[in-house]
Amino acid sequence: MLKQLFTKTLDALSDWTGCVATRVPLRRASGPDEVTLNLPGYAQLDSYGCGAVAGFMALKHFKPRASFTAFYARVSPHPENGTATYRLIRALRQSGLRVSERHDLTFADLCTAMDAGRPVLVALHNPGAADAHWVVVYGRGLKPKRVFLATHGIPLVTNMVLFRKFSRIWSPRGNGIICAKAKCPARNGQRAA
Repeated sequence: MLKQLFTKTLDALSDWTGCVATRVPLRRASGPDEVTLNLPGYAQLDSYGCGAVAGFMALKHFKPRASFTAFYARVSPHPENGTATYRLIRALRQSGLRVSERHDLTFADLCTAMDAGRPVLVALHNPGAADAHWVVVYGRGLKPKRVFLATHGIPLVTNMVLFRKFSRIWSPRGNGIICAKAKCPARNGQRAA
């Protein structure tokens, strides 16, 4: 009951002020077996905008001048249901990214994506939470296997999660949206390089 009241109060404050996200620091690679992408960290301020915020972090990685307001409007998260996968994919494509929806991702696939500079959007279902939560896998470590998540829970606590723990809350496991820079379109009848 208290949690619902708190959530409704935060949502009302976010709606009233128009502030739906804030910048937060992300942990960066610090060891020889770690790779993190240079994407900006944002934390949602409402209870339903995680898909839009996660998608914007991926977009901003490739397009630093992207507008949060324009992207948020494309996603248009629903106050009760958040963001459906198809809406997030459509908004990313409309913003000029190539996206690939996968249902069979493994740790090796996440590592390959990180090594290629491609953030991966995934949904998590945290214990005790009523709904799934969109985050960005923006890095990996090898020994032990771990992933860097933006943002998961309280953003300042940690962004690094052991893969075995991540696997338990990855929902559904193996699903994700791999984001990449769009190929340059051909101009004036020329072939794209």
